[in-house]
Amino acid sequence: MPGTYFEYKLGNGGFTDKIVSSDHNKSGRNYNMRVRYYSWGATDTAYFRLAEAGLMAYDQETGGETIDIPANPTTGFTWMESDNSWKYVIKATDAELTTPQGMYKNLLIIQATQLTGRDKEKMSQYHNYYAPGIGFVASMIEGQLVCYLTEHKIGDKE
Repeated sequence: MPGTYFEYKLGNGGFTDKIVSSDHNKSGRNYNMRVRYYSWGATDTAYFRLAEAGLMAYDQETGGETIDIPANPTTGFTWMESDNSWKYVIKATDAELTTPQGMYKNLLIIQATQLTGRDKEKMSQYHNYYAPGIGFVASMIEGQLVCYLTEHKIGDKE
């Protein structure tokens, strides 16, 4: 929903995700546009929509869609990026995690494994943590917290 934002700590910097609009038509489907603003000045744009299968992400390079978060996640559920560059596995649906911002419960953990080296600037494997009603709250690499949510606002709520 437009007006939603999430701020994250990442290393010595961070990034802010903002949902800036909800009316982008891609391949006949309507998507929310998310712009990510990095503390070092870079930006990137992604497109997401809710579907029966879950939260879907549109791949701007291939024109395909990938499940970002499944609608009914179960431990062991596996899927691939639309171009087969990443493999995703649900590792847990009831995890807990403590970050410098506090403790989260009932977390979904999605293991993301890069298969092709397409994203050379990224690590080969992440464990991403998602909280009900919030979404992405943290990422771990080899058991180390590398990124975590510091602040968020949903839509026009105060």
